[in-house]
Amino acid sequence: MTSIREEIKKLLITTWANDDMQSQEASEKLVKLAALLGNVGDHIVKCEREYNRKSLDMMNENEKLSMKKVELMAQNTEEYFALREIKETQKAVLETIRSLKYFLRAREGEFEAS
Repeated sequence: MTSIREEIKKLLITTWANDDMQSQEASEKLVKLAALLGNVGDHIVKCEREYNRKSLDMMNENEKLSMKKVELMAQNTEEYFALREIKETQKAVLETIRSLKYFLRAREGEFEAS
């Protein structure tokens, strides 16, 4: 079973690698990405919860250290990396959705002009 990130990455790669995309294909990719965007949001919530839990644990374990040092330690964990990665994935999906919408509007304009 593929993860959300792997599925999105594959979809983004195939979208940007296609120099001759047709409107129907772009519309299908747009629908898939929009559906996956909801899953990304759910995953962000889960990752934020895990990171916050890890941060609190680290604060409790290192009470003598300054908050800044504990924060830096927390940002060097797998939980933080997973959170950053899924947030960057969300940005890439949103930007691709915007680009596909622009592409479809441009194609529609070309169709109406001809």
